[in-house]
Amino acid sequence: MSSVRSLRISLALVSLSLASTALAQRSFLLAQQDPAFESSFTLDFGKEFGGPASANITQTQYVLEINPAAGAARFIDYVQTADPLTLPGGVSTGDLTITVVPGSSSGTFAPDGTFSTSELYSIAFTGDLSLYGLTSPVLLPGASSGAVSEQNGTIASLWEGVGQLPNPFDPPNFITFTYKCQVHAVYAPSTPCAGDVDGDGAVGQADLGSLLAAFNASTGEPNFNPLADFDSDGTVGQMDLGVLLAAFGSTCE
Repeated sequence: MSSVRSLRISLALVSLSLASTALAQRSFLLAQQDPAFESSFTLDFGKEFGGPASANITQTQYVLEINPAAGAARFIDYVQTADPLTLPGGVSTGDLTITVVPGSSSGTFAPDGTFSTSELYSIAFTGDLSLYGLTSPVLLPGASSGAVSEQNGTIASLWEGVGQLPNPFDPPNFITFTYKCQVHAVYAPSTPCAGDVDGDGAVGQADLGSLLAAFNASTGEPNFNPLADFDSDGTVGQMDLGVLLAAFGSTCE
Protein backbone atom coordinates (compact mmCIF):
# COMPACT_ATOMS: atom_id res chain seq x y z
CA MET A 1 0.00 0.00 0.00
CA SER A 2 2.84 2.37 0.87
CA SER A 3 4.42 1.88 -2.56
CA VAL A 4 1.12 2.64 -4.29
CA ARG A 5 0.70 5.77 -2.17
CA SER A 6 4.25 6.85 -2.98
CA LEU A 7 3.57 6.34 -6.67
CA ARG A 8 0.41 8.46 -6.45
CA ILE A 9 2.30 11.23 -4.67
CA SER A 10 5.07 11.08 -7.26
CA LEU A 11 2.57 11.29 -10.12
CA ALA A 12 0.84 14.23 -8.44
CA LEU A 13 4.15 16.07 -8.07
CA VAL A 14 4.99 15.42 -11.72
CA SER A 15 1.56 16.75 -12.74
CA LEU A 16 2.09 19.90 -10.68
CA SER A 17 5.54 20.35 -12.20
CA LEU A 18 4.15 20.02 -15.73
CA ALA A 19 1.39 22.49 -14.95
CA SER A 20 3.88 24.99 -13.54
CA THR A 21 6.03 24.63 -16.65
CA ALA A 22 3.03 25.25 -18.90
CA LEU A 23 2.13 28.27 -16.79
CA ALA A 24 5.61 29.73 -17.15
CA GLN A 25 5.32 29.50 -20.92
CA ARG A 26 2.17 31.64 -21.04
CA SER A 27 1.94 35.40 -20.92
CA PHE A 28 -0.90 37.86 -21.17
CA LEU A 29 -0.59 41.03 -23.24
CA LEU A 30 -2.74 43.70 -21.62
CA ALA A 31 -3.41 46.00 -24.58
CA GLN A 32 -4.89 49.47 -24.99
CA GLN A 33 -5.59 51.31 -28.23
CA ASP A 34 -2.60 53.36 -29.41
CA PRO A 35 -3.75 56.99 -29.85
CA ALA A 36 -0.83 57.67 -32.19
CA PHE A 37 -2.52 55.65 -34.95
CA GLU A 38 -5.97 55.66 -36.49
CA SER A 39 -8.06 52.55 -35.86
CA SER A 40 -11.24 51.93 -37.85
CA PHE A 41 -14.19 49.60 -38.32
CA THR A 42 -15.43 49.20 -41.91
CA LEU A 43 -18.40 47.49 -43.55
CA ASP A 44 -18.38 47.15 -47.35
CA PHE A 45 -21.83 46.57 -48.87
CA GLY A 46 -20.65 46.60 -52.50
CA LYS A 47 -21.26 49.26 -55.13
CA GLU A 48 -24.97 48.44 -55.42
CA PHE A 49 -25.55 49.47 -51.81
CA GLY A 50 -23.18 52.41 -51.51
CA GLY A 51 -19.82 50.68 -51.05
CA PRO A 52 -17.80 50.85 -47.83
CA ALA A 53 -18.89 52.68 -44.68
CA SER A 54 -16.26 53.31 -42.01
CA ALA A 55 -16.40 54.35 -38.38
CA ASN A 56 -13.66 55.61 -36.12
CA ILE A 57 -12.80 53.25 -33.26
CA THR A 58 -12.83 55.33 -30.11
CA GLN A 59 -11.49 52.85 -27.57
CA THR A 60 -10.07 49.33 -27.49
CA GLN A 61 -8.81 47.18 -24.68
CA TYR A 62 -8.11 43.48 -24.71
CA VAL A 63 -6.06 40.67 -23.23
CA LEU A 64 -4.21 38.51 -25.72
CA GLU A 65 -2.81 35.30 -24.28
CA ILE A 66 0.22 33.91 -26.07
CA ASN A 67 2.05 30.66 -25.48
CA PRO A 68 5.17 30.63 -27.69
CA ALA A 69 6.20 27.12 -26.65
CA ALA A 70 2.81 25.72 -27.67
CA GLY A 71 2.49 28.04 -30.69
CA ALA A 72 -0.89 29.19 -29.44
CA ALA A 73 -2.74 32.50 -29.09
CA ARG A 74 -6.24 33.54 -28.07
CA PHE A 75 -8.18 36.57 -26.88
CA ILE A 76 -9.12 36.24 -23.23
CA ASP A 77 -11.07 39.47 -23.24
CA TYR A 78 -11.86 42.07 -25.92
CA VAL A 79 -13.93 45.25 -25.61
CA GLN A 80 -14.09 47.99 -28.22
CA THR A 81 -16.27 51.04 -28.91
CA ALA A 82 -16.81 52.73 -32.28
CA ASP A 83 -18.69 55.68 -33.74
CA PRO A 84 -21.96 55.04 -35.65
CA LEU A 85 -22.00 53.47 -39.11
CA THR A 86 -24.51 54.33 -41.85
CA LEU A 87 -26.21 51.29 -43.37
CA PRO A 88 -27.87 51.11 -46.81
CA GLY A 89 -30.94 53.34 -46.80
CA GLY A 90 -29.24 55.92 -44.58
CA VAL A 91 -30.01 54.15 -41.30
CA SER A 92 -27.50 54.72 -38.49
CA THR A 93 -26.31 51.93 -36.22
CA GLY A 94 -25.80 54.36 -33.38
CA ASP A 95 -22.78 53.86 -31.15
CA LEU A 96 -21.18 50.43 -31.44
CA THR A 97 -19.68 48.15 -28.80
CA ILE A 98 -17.72 45.15 -30.04
CA THR A 99 -16.72 42.24 -27.82
CA VAL A 100 -15.37 38.74 -28.30
CA VAL A 101 -17.73 36.06 -27.01
CA PRO A 102 -15.94 34.47 -24.01
CA GLY A 103 -14.32 31.15 -24.82
CA SER A 104 -14.78 31.48 -28.59
CA SER A 105 -11.21 32.53 -29.45
CA SER A 106 -8.38 30.18 -30.42
CA GLY A 107 -5.43 30.37 -32.76
CA THR A 108 -1.72 30.15 -33.42
CA PHE A 109 1.38 32.14 -32.49
CA ALA A 110 4.60 32.06 -34.52
CA PRO A 111 8.23 32.67 -33.41
CA ASP A 112 8.34 35.92 -35.42
CA GLY A 113 5.53 37.37 -33.30
CA THR A 114 2.71 36.96 -35.81
CA PHE A 115 -0.56 35.38 -34.73
CA SER A 116 -3.85 34.23 -36.24
CA THR A 117 -7.06 33.55 -34.36
CA SER A 118 -10.72 32.88 -35.04
CA GLU A 119 -13.54 33.94 -32.75
CA LEU A 120 -17.15 35.01 -32.49
CA TYR A 121 -17.79 38.76 -32.20
CA SER A 122 -20.78 40.35 -30.52
CA ILE A 123 -21.76 43.69 -32.09
CA ALA A 124 -24.04 45.78 -29.86
CA PHE A 125 -25.64 48.96 -31.24
CA THR A 126 -27.76 51.80 -29.89
CA GLY A 127 -29.58 52.70 -33.12
CA ASP A 128 -32.98 51.47 -34.27
CA LEU A 129 -32.30 48.76 -36.85
CA SER A 130 -35.82 47.30 -36.83
CA LEU A 131 -36.04 48.15 -40.54
CA TYR A 132 -33.61 45.26 -41.05
CA GLY A 133 -35.25 43.07 -38.43
CA LEU A 134 -32.17 43.36 -36.21
CA THR A 135 -31.96 43.64 -32.45
CA SER A 136 -28.80 44.25 -30.47
CA PRO A 137 -26.42 42.45 -30.26
CA VAL A 138 -25.59 40.76 -33.57
CA LEU A 139 -23.11 37.87 -33.61
CA LEU A 140 -20.53 37.69 -36.40
CA PRO A 141 -17.82 35.05 -36.86
CA GLY A 142 -14.45 36.41 -37.86
CA ALA A 143 -10.75 35.76 -38.18
CA SER A 144 -7.98 37.98 -36.91
CA SER A 145 -4.31 38.28 -37.74
CA GLY A 146 -1.63 40.48 -36.29
CA ALA A 147 1.93 40.98 -35.16
CA VAL A 148 3.38 41.52 -31.70
CA SER A 149 6.51 43.65 -31.44
CA GLU A 150 8.28 43.00 -28.14
CA GLN A 151 10.85 45.68 -28.95
CA ASN A 152 8.25 48.44 -29.25
CA GLY A 153 5.54 46.95 -27.05
CA THR A 154 2.97 47.22 -29.83
CA ILE A 155 0.38 45.00 -31.51
CA ALA A 156 -0.97 45.66 -34.99
CA SER A 157 -4.03 43.57 -35.78
CA LEU A 158 -6.76 43.12 -38.37
CA TRP A 159 -9.91 41.07 -37.98
CA GLU A 160 -12.30 40.50 -40.83
CA GLY A 161 -15.17 38.37 -42.07
CA VAL A 162 -18.33 38.16 -44.17
CA GLY A 163 -21.95 38.66 -43.07
CA GLN A 164 -25.46 39.15 -44.43
CA LEU A 165 -27.98 41.86 -43.72
CA PRO A 166 -31.74 41.41 -44.33
CA ASN A 167 -32.71 43.53 -47.35
CA PRO A 168 -35.83 45.61 -46.56
CA PHE A 169 -35.92 46.86 -50.17
CA ASP A 170 -35.81 43.37 -51.69
CA PRO A 171 -36.76 40.89 -48.92
CA PRO A 172 -36.04 37.66 -50.83
CA ASN A 173 -32.40 38.69 -51.25
CA PHE A 174 -29.93 39.47 -48.48
CA ILE A 175 -27.31 42.21 -48.60
CA THR A 176 -23.92 40.51 -48.36
CA PHE A 177 -21.14 42.56 -46.83
CA THR A 178 -17.54 42.19 -45.78
CA TYR A 179 -16.17 43.78 -42.65
CA LYS A 180 -12.78 44.52 -41.18
CA CYS A 181 -11.40 46.13 -38.08
CA GLN A 182 -7.89 47.56 -38.03
CA VAL A 183 -6.45 48.23 -34.58
CA HIS A 184 -3.12 49.51 -33.32
CA ALA A 185 -2.44 48.89 -29.64
CA VAL A 186 0.27 49.17 -27.03
CA TYR A 187 0.64 46.55 -24.34
CA ALA A 188 2.19 45.71 -21.01
CA PRO A 189 3.09 42.00 -20.69
CA SER A 190 2.06 40.11 -17.60
CA THR A 191 3.49 36.70 -16.74
CA PRO A 192 0.93 34.62 -14.86
CA CYS A 193 1.76 33.62 -11.30
CA ALA A 194 0.89 30.08 -10.26
CA GLY A 195 -2.50 30.09 -8.57
CA ASP A 196 -3.16 33.84 -8.95
CA VAL A 197 -6.48 33.91 -10.82
CA ASP A 198 -7.38 37.56 -10.20
CA GLY A 199 -3.90 38.95 -10.90
CA ASP A 200 -3.50 40.81 -7.61
CA GLY A 201 -0.07 39.30 -6.92
CA ALA A 202 -1.17 36.96 -4.14
CA VAL A 203 -2.87 33.57 -3.98
CA GLY A 204 -5.78 33.50 -1.56
CA GLN A 205 -9.48 32.97 -0.95
CA ALA A 206 -10.62 35.12 -3.90
CA ASP A 207 -8.54 33.02 -6.30
CA LEU A 208 -9.85 29.79 -4.84
CA GLY A 209 -13.42 31.05 -5.10
CA SER A 210 -12.93 32.03 -8.76
CA LEU A 211 -11.43 28.64 -9.60
CA LEU A 212 -14.17 26.69 -7.84
CA ALA A 213 -16.81 28.76 -9.67
CA ALA A 214 -15.26 27.57 -12.94
CA PHE A 215 -14.42 24.02 -11.81
CA ASN A 216 -15.05 21.34 -14.47
CA ALA A 217 -15.97 24.02 -17.03
CA SER A 218 -14.34 23.89 -20.46
CA THR A 219 -13.66 26.38 -23.22
CA GLY A 220 -16.90 27.77 -24.64
CA GLU A 221 -18.98 27.11 -21.52
CA PRO A 222 -20.45 30.16 -19.76
CA ASN A 223 -18.61 29.72 -16.46
CA PHE A 224 -15.22 28.78 -17.97
CA ASN A 225 -12.45 31.04 -16.67
CA PRO A 226 -9.29 30.82 -18.82
CA LEU A 227 -7.27 32.58 -16.10
CA ALA A 228 -7.91 29.56 -13.84
CA ASP A 229 -6.85 27.10 -16.55
CA PHE A 230 -3.22 27.02 -15.46
CA ASP A 231 -2.21 24.04 -17.59
CA SER A 232 -3.94 25.42 -20.74
CA ASP A 233 -5.77 22.17 -21.47
CA GLY A 234 -9.10 23.93 -21.99
CA THR A 235 -10.69 22.71 -18.75
CA VAL A 236 -10.50 23.96 -15.17
CA GLY A 237 -9.85 20.74 -13.28
CA GLN A 238 -7.92 18.85 -10.62
CA MET A 239 -4.49 19.84 -11.91
CA ASP A 240 -5.41 23.52 -11.88
CA LEU A 241 -6.77 23.19 -8.33
CA GLY A 242 -3.54 21.47 -7.31
CA VAL A 243 -1.47 24.35 -8.69
CA LEU A 244 -3.54 26.85 -6.71
CA LEU A 245 -3.48 24.87 -3.44
CA ALA A 246 0.28 24.38 -3.72
CA ALA A 247 0.71 28.16 -3.97
CA PHE A 248 -2.04 29.11 -1.49
CA GLY A 249 -1.00 31.89 0.87
CA SER A 250 2.01 32.89 -1.22
CA THR A 251 2.75 36.12 -3.08
CA CYS A 252 4.11 36.48 -6.60
CA GLU A 253 7.67 37.66 -7.12
